[in-house]
Amino acid sequence: TSDFNATVTDLTRFNIARMPGGVVYNATVQATRGVKVSVLGKAKSAAEPSVVFDNSGTALPNGDWVSGNVSLPAAGVSNFTFVYYVPMGFDDLSAAVTMDLYPGQALPASPPAPATSLCACPSPPSADGSCPDGTTPALYSRTDPDAGQAEALCVPLPAFDIFAQQFAFSTCWRWSCLSLAFRGPQRPEVIKPYTITVPNITQYNLDQMPGGTSRLTLLKSLAVNMSLLLHPVGDSSPDALMGPFTRTSDIQTPAAGTAAMDIVIEVPAWPWLDSNAG
Repeated sequence: TSDFNATVTDLTRFNIARMPGGVVYNATVQATRGVKVSVLGKAKSAAEPSVVFDNSGTALPNGDWVSGNVSLPAAGVSNFTFVYYVPMGFDDLSAAVTMDLYPGQALPASPPAPATSLCACPSPPSADGSCPDGTTPALYSRTDPDAGQAEALCVPLPAFDIFAQQFAFSTCWRWSCLSLAFRGPQRPEVIKPYTITVPNITQYNLDQMPGGTSRLTLLKSLAVNMSLLLHPVGDSSPDALMGPFTRTSDIQTPAAGTAAMDIVIEVPAWPWLDSNAG
């Protein structure tokens, strides 16, 4: 064996392009001492420099490395390139990079969001019904007595982390992001109950999620209902569906693997739950 570099070039998946620019992140690298990890974020604007950091900073007691405060270019980054330098004898290990947004910053506005909102308005699909990379169509449907209004918007795709063996999905909701036709021309500022249905999710790495017992954790406000429905590999019949799972608990995922999943979020008409996430 010998030393080697492993490079992930121009990674654009997992909503990297949606990370707010012009703000500060706390960057942490999890890597065995001796393994070097360097990160390059390519600026969206050619007029701005790329951002570069590695694990040559301060070591935490748990062995992680703090790369410190990392500011993204004002326009954000389009992709990240990761280079892992692995010395001889450091085989069968892993490394990870996390970037946590420092709270209390004046984030760039995403109208009609207030300047400090973390809930950016989702974009509508294109004319052919497709969504930008890293997002997937979701159907928003009113559930009040005047129900019948529905519209499609593009929400962030979930992902299965093959190293952490963890599947994660998160999205937020804000009434003012929805169209006037959806909210109703009469008193559109009054919030009505609605559902967000994200059907037929197949990305990212869902086919690598193992079957068997998993722990499902639903992080949400108590009054918001969420459910998860699993479609097994090789069997598309209604009787084969597993779920819906509606609470934090141990669940059984399809033994042969999960081909797709549906996520449903039920948002009540309570103003204090607006701009929340789950």
